[in-house]
Amino acid sequence: LAALAYYANTRDIRPDGPQIHTQGKQTVKTYWVDVREANSWGTGVARTDPRRRNQLWLAAKYGGFRDLNNNGRLDPGDAYIDENRDGVIDVRDVWDKNGDLLPDNYFEADTRPSTSASGVSASK
Repeated sequence: LAALAYYANTRDIRPDGPQIHTQGKQTVKTYWVDVREANSWGTGVARTDPRRRNQLWLAAKYGGFRDLNNNGRLDPGDAYIDENRDGVIDVRDVWDKNGDLLPDNYFEADTRPSTSASGVSASK
């Protein structure tokens, strides 16, 4: 999954041509919602624990980073400012902008009543 997401995020999927009316680089970003059921693997594991980095987490990271220097790689050249305010300008700034140790396009969902209630109130 991560390799496919990385490929789609860094390659031009619709190259310019006489019959294709696109200009510039067309890429695909990957977004994941990881459903964390009660007592399932990963529940209660700290975000800093490498075991949290499952295939969905990796696909979101490599399929959603911002390739700011446009070289098709996730590298330190993509980081220009300390977007996640951790005191360091590094490659994490281009995939974890808010500093929560999760890729910005990776979302966790669970079955807690508060989550369900907020979803119901948002849909009304």
